[in-house]
Amino acid sequence: MLSKSLVQNDTVFPQWIDNTPCFWYEHNDKFDDKDALTLVKQGAADYFNIKLGKAGGIYTGLKINTIAEAAGCKCMIGCFGESRLALSAAAHMAHARPNICFLDLDSAFDFCFDPVMGGIRYDEQQGGVIHLPETPGHGASFDESALAARVIISREPE
Repeated sequence: MLSKSLVQNDTVFPQWIDNTPCFWYEHNDKFDDKDALTLVKQGAADYFNIKLGKAGGIYTGLKINTIAEAAGCKCMIGCFGESRLALSAAAHMAHARPNICFLDLDSAFDFCFDPVMGGIRYDEQQGGVIHLPETPGHGASFDESALAARVIISREPE
C-alpha cells in the first residue's frame, strides 16, 4: 500500500495507478468530502485515510466514507495528535462502519501523561488491539483535576 497526497486535476496519476500492482490511499494534511469526490472521479485512490481532526470531524468523516463506499474504495481511520478522548470517538466510528478496514490510532502514545478517563484501551498483551468501552457515548472524559494540576494560566498585570 502506497501513499499519495491529493493533486487536483491530476490526469496522469490515475492511469499510472491502473498499471501498478499496489494499492494507493489518500494521505493529506487536509482532506474532506469534496477532495474524496474529486479522487473518486479521477480514479486516483483505492483507499482513503480519514483523519477526523483534519477532515473537520465525524460528520465530514462519515461523508468521506459514504463516497468511498459508493465508489468501491475502502477506508482507514488515522490520527495526527489527538488524545484518547478523540481517538475513542474515531474508534467508535470505525467500528460502526464496515467499510473502514484499518485503524491507526496511536497518537495518544506521544503524550507525556494521559488525562483521559475511560475511552479506548490498548491491549497490553496483544499489540494492535483496541478495546472499546461499554459505557454510553464514546465513553471517555478528561480528568479535570489532572489537567488543573498541569495547566498554568498567567495573566499580564493590568
